[in-house]
Amino acid sequence: MLKKSLLVGAMLAATAANSATITAPTNTVVVHTIEGLNTAATAGATATNYEVALAAEYAVNDTITFTYSVPFSTETPVNPPAQIACDDLSAGTDTINFGLLSTTTTSLTYRALSISDGGGNGIVTTGLKCLSPVVELSDTALATAKKATMSFSAATSAGQAIDAVAAASNGVSIATAVAQFSSTTGTKFDGIVDVNADRKKFTGAVLVDSLIFTPAVAGKADGELLTRNAAAAHTVAPAGSVGVEATIRKITATVTGDFSFLDTDAAVVGTQLGTNTVTASGSAVTFGANSSSIIATDSDTTVQATTIAITKNVAATALPVQAYTGSVVIDYDLVATTKSATLDIKPGAWTLNGATITAYSVPFAPTAERFLWVANSGASAGEITASVLHNGTRYPTTGTYSLGSAAAKSNTYVSALLDSALTADGASITTGRADVTITVNAAATGITMNAGYKVGDDRMALETTDSLN
Repeated sequence: MLKKSLLVGAMLAATAANSATITAPTNTVVVHTIEGLNTAATAGATATNYEVALAAEYAVNDTITFTYSVPFSTETPVNPPAQIACDDLSAGTDTINFGLLSTTTTSLTYRALSISDGGGNGIVTTGLKCLSPVVELSDTALATAKKATMSFSAATSAGQAIDAVAAASNGVSIATAVAQFSSTTGTKFDGIVDVNADRKKFTGAVLVDSLIFTPAVAGKADGELLTRNAAAAHTVAPAGSVGVEATIRKITATVTGDFSFLDTDAAVVGTQLGTNTVTASGSAVTFGANSSSIIATDSDTTVQATTIAITKNVAATALPVQAYTGSVVIDYDLVATTKSATLDIKPGAWTLNGATITAYSVPFAPTAERFLWVANSGASAGEITASVLHNGTRYPTTGTYSLGSAAAKSNTYVSALLDSALTADGASITTGRADVTITVNAAATGITMNAGYKVGDDRMALETTDSLN
């Protein structure tokens, strides 16, 4: 049998072709939540450590370096181990004792202080196993990066690189951060406002429409942590690296749109529902200024599907045609300052079974003469309303202008009517171009709009939703 000492020379020659390997028994990496990392109580982020199997012959004063993609915590001292011992996890093992040589904000370098011959038959360091240090990472940096990795490198005392880990295997994940909160929209507002009921009901005489959204929580996951046992297998603590997550304080959903149709008494401050109802499961309902939003506040911190239901029982008001926007704000952090995560929801829209047509880039300069005609080929007359979007401002700021009626089987010239409505509203549009939206309270199949303008003797047609579709 060959003595170990006789193998050393051959193994030294093979060292350049070998690579250190980084492994974890189950590869369970700690998962933190971004919101948990951002809480005031969190002073650092734990990380999973790994086993490193050496594949080179080391000498005293050679170095090994652990480099991290995320800096160490400055709130919680890192306190890396002063020494790292590497052996083959069995009795009579050779052992390298490394001592901490230097640190940076993202690396720890150890120097071989001594190498012992455990079996008395020569030293072979190839195959010895070390544990990477247990470190505490910057919580804010990990929250931004969302993933932290660790790389291993080694060098001789003269600075020559040795024992390089294969590029594909280096840079192992030691901690990740995920968004704790999300939201999905199930049922959306999708009411169709019925022109045949003077817009006071949805089609089918329906008075109720609902939105259902569900906030969701992705929690932390504890990761494994390895502990060295001299001349024996490392101990695996499956949940030794503890993840952090935020504690919910309040969930507030806001749906933005025009809810003035619910207000039965404009003379009283606030939205006076009368017999109308707005409910939100598990939440208290309030309204934004001028009935511009519905706000559902859930203060019991329970994450659950929420249904916002609008019931229009008051017959006098007309339902608006509009697309809604919304958000869910989840307040968290039980220490000092409340933090929040804002999530979008897609509440849907109410459409019209009448006709809504937009004329684009209508000139409003004094030198331009506008032509806007509404054609109604249907058998029923329809009320005409309009709004104008100019340089980002909608006129009127609430509601629409009334431009009279589009008689059945006729054409109605609305340009002058619109100009009069703008003047009466105090809206002075004398420059540039604007988009003019016309809505006719009649069956959409019978309504079209023709748009154009004249400057001097030149006439030009304008694009509309009719012409573009």
